[in-house]
Amino acid sequence: MTSIFDLAAMLLTLSALFGWLNRRFLRMPHSIGLLVMGLLASLALVLADVAFPGQHLYQDLTRVLD
Repeated sequence: MTSIFDLAAMLLTLSALFGWLNRRFLRMPHSIGLLVMGLLASLALVLADVAFPGQHLYQDLTRVLD
């Protein structure tokens, strides 16, 4: 089960990775680049949930946030 600490660590790691990808390839302003990357990551998760309906991708996340 994912703890709050693990969730925070994953979010910080993804933020750093998206910031690096933006600086390296997209060269958008920082806030806009992170917003675009977050939207793309969210869209990828939604598409993965639609593609694999039998898998419960958000179950751990929902349990931690509850």
